[in-house]
Amino acid sequence: MLGRLKHALLSENIHLKYQPVYSLSHEEVVGFEALLRWRDPHYGSVCPETLVTLAAQHGLMNTVSVYVIKKALSQMAHLIKAHHLFISFNLHPTDFLSHSFKDFLFSALARYQLTASDLMLEITEVPCHDLSALNQNAQLLAEKGFRLALDDFGKGCSDSERLRALPVTDVKIDRLLTHALCEGLGNGHGSDAQKHCDSLYRFPYPLIFEGVETQAQLTCLRERFPRARVQGWYFSKAVPIEGVRRLLGESVA
Repeated sequence: MLGRLKHALLSENIHLKYQPVYSLSHEEVVGFEALLRWRDPHYGSVCPETLVTLAAQHGLMNTVSVYVIKKALSQMAHLIKAHHLFISFNLHPTDFLSHSFKDFLFSALARYQLTASDLMLEITEVPCHDLSALNQNAQLLAEKGFRLALDDFGKGCSDSERLRALPVTDVKIDRLLTHALCEGLGNGHGSDAQKHCDSLYRFPYPLIFEGVETQAQLTCLRERFPRARVQGWYFSKAVPIEGVRRLLGESVA
């Protein structure tokens, strides 16, 4: 599979889909998350987690991240500017440790005439051999104006430590915590989730609740966290670039 992954990257046969992020207060799309999709002739649809694990094990994560950002900005840059959107990317710790990756980010901004705040860099919780360097480099990117999001809050065991260590601008609430919050409030099972989210909301961190799938969940979040943003199947599954244009009311050739 490794050889096929390398070939797919070289031949640009790994595609992107985009999941919209909605503002509860403005009731409109404010951004998109870029997501990998790989369909291999031999293996069929390859799970994104499998792709990322394979790339990380063989030192290809930086190559994958550069590929995703290049492809996404080539498709999305004009829409980001025209509709005042942000676009978010899931990054691996090795990306933050790479000087060439930081240089690439700045050259990409210049090429597409975007600002750093147009990009949200999502930090995932995976092992990192040099946490000090990770935090230092993340701080440098934050000082340049990039948005840094702590991804999957509520899923890992070191969320509080990561919040204290990293210059986080946004927090993405894991779908399981979203569901526990909204579905457990009536019987008391959501109290811990409520405490976690309330403390973040008061800090205040801009929150993005993932995994919103029902009207009841949307109502719950709108009542308790009206300034938050949300994403999930209730609004839209991840769509190709043509679907993005339709969501934004753009003409599709």
